[in-house]
Amino acid sequence: MHNSISRGWMDHDLSMAQMRVLMFLSENGSCAVSELAVALGIGRPAASMLVDRVVHGGLATRKEHPEDRRRVVVALSSAGETLIENLREGERDHFVALLEKLPDADLAALAQGLTALTHVAADNPPKSEPLAEV
Repeated sequence: MHNSISRGWMDHDLSMAQMRVLMFLSENGSCAVSELAVALGIGRPAASMLVDRVVHGGLATRKEHPEDRRRVVVALSSAGETLIENLREGERDHFVALLEKLPDADLAALAQGLTALTHVAADNPPKSEPLAEV
């Protein structure tokens, strides 16, 4: 399953780091380059270079912050949004096709296991560091 999902984004000649930028923007919306750097655990110059690459590829936009011209805000472009939507749709379609191949007994067991996991996860939220103020 991992190989088919990876193949989807690798077809677009994107590095893993560039894909992380796009996924972060997709999930969190526009942000400052410095916020992106903190979220990805990289330096600001590295984040800026990654942003340059996805902007050059037409997948993101870079604009001045509306209230502080010294800050730069990055957002997905419409092409970037479409790419992420298509990748997610492909993953979903692949997963549904796999589920359709399972016998009913296995589907029931999987549903029971996922329900149990959901209950445990609800009682044990992930510990994460808040994003630094930028």
